[in-house]
Amino acid sequence: MITHIVLFKLMEMPDSERRSVRLELKQKLEALRDKIPVVVQLDVALNTLHEEKNYDLMLYSRFETADDLEAYRVHPAHQEVVARIAQVAAARAPIDFESFQTPGL
Repeated sequence: MITHIVLFKLMEMPDSERRSVRLELKQKLEALRDKIPVVVQLDVALNTLHEEKNYDLMLYSRFETADDLEAYRVHPAHQEVVARIAQVAAARAPIDFESFQTPGL
C-alpha cells in the first residue's frame, strides 16, 4: 500500500477569501475519490490551529501500488485540481511512502 500525503499553504489573501478557497479545494480534492478508480482512500483536513504560520490543508490518500499513484497523478480530473491549486498555493510539501503495519495491531 502506498500512502501519499500533501500539505498545502495558500498565498496571502484576505481571511474571508482564504476560508472560501480552503473549502473549495477540500471539495475538489474529495470529489476525486469518485472520479479516479485507483483511489483506495482520500481524505482532506483543514488546519484549525495557528492558521497564520501553519499549512492550510492536508491531502491524505492511499493506493494499492506506485503505478496506481502514478495513474492518479496523471488523471485528467486530478490535473484539473492541480491547476486550480497552482493558482492559489504558495507552497506544497508532499511525501509518498510504503505503508507499514505495526505488529500486533
